[in-house]
Amino acid sequence: MNQTRWRHCVRLLSSVGIAAAVAACGRSGTGAANPLGAADRTGAPAPEAGSASSVPSAGSRSGPGGGPRPSPAPPGPGSGASGARGQLRVAFLDVGQGDGALVLTPGGKSLLVDGGPGGAGPRVLQALRTAGVRRLDWVMGSHPHEDHIGGLNDVLAEVPAVQVLDPGYNNGTATQRKYLSLLKQCGAKVIRARAGQTYDLGAGCRLEIAAPKEPLLTGTDSDANNNSIVARLVYGRTRCLFTGDMEEKPRTHLLDSAASGSLQADVLKVAHHGSHNGTDAPFLRAVAPQYAVISCARGNDYGHPHREAMAALRSQGCPILRTDERGDIRFTSDGTQVRLEGGRAESPARAAALDGGEPAQTPGSGSEGPGVPRAGQVIGNRSSRVYHQPDCGALPDSDRRVVFESATAAQTDGYRAHRTCNR
Repeated sequence: MNQTRWRHCVRLLSSVGIAAAVAACGRSGTGAANPLGAADRTGAPAPEAGSASSVPSAGSRSGPGGGPRPSPAPPGPGSGASGARGQLRVAFLDVGQGDGALVLTPGGKSLLVDGGPGGAGPRVLQALRTAGVRRLDWVMGSHPHEDHIGGLNDVLAEVPAVQVLDPGYNNGTATQRKYLSLLKQCGAKVIRARAGQTYDLGAGCRLEIAAPKEPLLTGTDSDANNNSIVARLVYGRTRCLFTGDMEEKPRTHLLDSAASGSLQADVLKVAHHGSHNGTDAPFLRAVAPQYAVISCARGNDYGHPHREAMAALRSQGCPILRTDERGDIRFTSDGTQVRLEGGRAESPARAAALDGGEPAQTPGSGSEGPGVPRAGQVIGNRSSRVYHQPDCGALPDSDRRVVFESATAAQTDGYRAHRTCNR
């Protein structure tokens, strides 16, 4: 060791301690002798600049063990999302009768698409903790029904969001009012999603908005459902299509107006939990999915998935995956192909053999309602023919409501009790 190098090491010994000085002096060249700077090298990916998600930070946070977290520009990896480099991860969460999906991009950003019903909040929070997500870079609430944003209320009370895509449809429910209030409290930037928009999620990922478009649809069986955000997640040559609860009218509009190939997707989140009005053969031909995912609860009040949707999926030859049968459903993509994690998809032939249609109604399952109806008026849903108590958090839109003087009257007219509010 020459004299200049020796004097440099002595100075390091006096300023940073023996261990750091020895480590620094063991490196070749004086330019590497900066143990304080080396401690800041985390290997975290650089943040994406110039994208739609480049917004001010939601605030500094501590890293593991309470120490300071590395500080790349937000939002980038600051969400804490973990995942293999070069891999897009999409998990359709088992949230019961509702929708919820967590997306982790190769660059470490997070996107939560819906959050299931209110009771699913803890389940979604656990998924975020497992993935290491401390802040959501993006949230997309497809539409303001309780089975899609009810769980988001629990999530947003604990995990802040940076940017939120919203359809801009107001159905005036207490669930939606709480949701909008929580977005304001956490300082999220709320963006009105409209057809034709594209959002850069970084690291080669983008989100293409296919619906709704202006003006919003009115006079449909469910305006809230039919103004759902429909969005396609793109990474390299792979695609995943999220459809919310859209029904026939927006589906027809998409087929009429979409450019050739713009709906194609490797993974399709089947619309409206596999309802008869959410899926048909022309739409499936346009999407040509490798996998179809249905998010629903076993023995749910609505009979999802319906036989019509299952028959259309089987005719398309598309493997069918259901959260009520498999729990969480996870995919990864390297940008060239999509892989299903944790087993094989149900083949169309196997699904047909199992009758993949409406679940059997069994006594005591709750699907036929309680043995003794509650007194007082109840509110029926004309589409599902399920009736609710007036204080239920899952009441249908006003244009689908019918009021009965009693539960007995509703049952006489062929309506079934909503399991949650008629215990």
